[in-house]
Amino acid sequence: SALFCALGCLTKGPVALALVAFPLATYLWLNQKRSMLRPRYWLVYSGVVGAAVAPWFVAVLVKCPQFAYHFFVEHNLLRFISGLNHPQPFWFYLPVLLLGGLPGSVLAWPWLCYQFSRDPLTMALRLPVHGFFLLWGGLCLAFFSAASSKQKGDDSNNRHR
Repeated sequence: SALFCALGCLTKGPVALALVAFPLATYLWLNQKRSMLRPRYWLVYSGVVGAAVAPWFVAVLVKCPQFAYHFFVEHNLLRFISGLNHPQPFWFYLPVLLLGGLPGSVLAWPWLCYQFSRDPLTMALRLPVHGFFLLWGGLCLAFFSAASSKQKGDDSNNRHR
């Protein structure tokens, strides 16, 4: 998992850590596996991620020292909190996901009803991994929805403004 998280960091930046850490920590806490929330597990995980991404980041920083500020601050932190690029409302991604996921998204409502059913027979049939996927998807959706800037897909019309 840490190696794949490192590949995500190399591809999309430090957001990959947040998209793994929040759902995983919440899942462990909800399932009474709090011993795995100890700092040593997260330090090992972060160490594996860091060891995998460090060579590339060091090589880029040696070649272009201003990269750290430009990438981490401008393209990650400020874009998330400022809303300078593409401000949209909080709910923006929900219709995007539902319409973009057609025809499969038609099954979202029955699946959610199944996941949140209090019927004992239905609860016995549910797999914990389905709850984890729901948690992971929901937290990722909430994370990107909380961002002030939202990417709208093809942005060719706004590049030169």
